[in-house]
Amino acid sequence: MTTDDGYEYKILRSAWATFRHPARLRAALDQEAEAGWDLFEKLDNNRVRLRRPIACRAQDAELHQDPYRTWSGMQPDALTAIVIVAVFVVILSIVGLVTLLK
Repeated sequence: MTTDDGYEYKILRSAWATFRHPARLRAALDQEAEAGWDLFEKLDNNRVRLRRPIACRAQDAELHQDPYRTWSGMQPDALTAIVIVAVFVVILSIVGLVTLLK
């Protein structure tokens, strides 16, 4: 998202409320700073709004990361997979326990 003030903005998200922890927030911001992004606003423990000068786009090809990434840490798909596996493990454990008790 760009505006007329010479900056572009993005929202960085975290699936595990990572931004609640100052050290983890700082680590994510340090990674984003490599692409010129800085903290504009902390929305909550899952989202921060970042901004950078539009001129930083000129160095994007030299970066080792995607300057427009929107997730920090575990991707939501990975989190979903973990939850599904955990639910199956619990169900199988309950079925096994019920079988043992018979």
